[in-house]
Amino acid sequence: MDITITFDKDRWTIDPEPAIVTRGTEIRWVFRAPKSQFRNLRWVIRFSKTSPFRDVYEVRVKTTNTGFGTYNPVQDSVRKTLESLGLGQEADFDHRGSTKPVTAENPGDHKYVVRVDNDDTNSEIASEDPIVRVVAE
Repeated sequence: MDITITFDKDRWTIDPEPAIVTRGTEIRWVFRAPKSQFRNLRWVIRFSKTSPFRDVYEVRVKTTNTGFGTYNPVQDSVRKTLESLGLGQEADFDHRGSTKPVTAENPGDHKYVVRVDNDDTNSEIASEDPIVRVVAE
């Protein structure tokens, strides 16, 4: 299952929220930010008390601004190519990245922090606290 996390200025969109999976499901976080003013972002997923995964309590992903989210005539051909592949909305994001899949093993509700940092200054931009719910089969 993909959990898509979009950060646009000061607004988070997390889909699905809560994320409900059965034990044994692989989870991957996909990060996106449109029209970002930051060159390099660091995305952090951190479980503090309990984790749905064996021995994994934190994952980090760094993304670099591609400039796709800001209209540029040179990138018009890239946008058209993405649209022809059914991926037109991806051209709207300056930052995009994902974690490697991790298998959910521990049933229960697991609250976590998703945080986005300015990787150039090591300063936090914003954070949110969604839930992953793992149910036994």
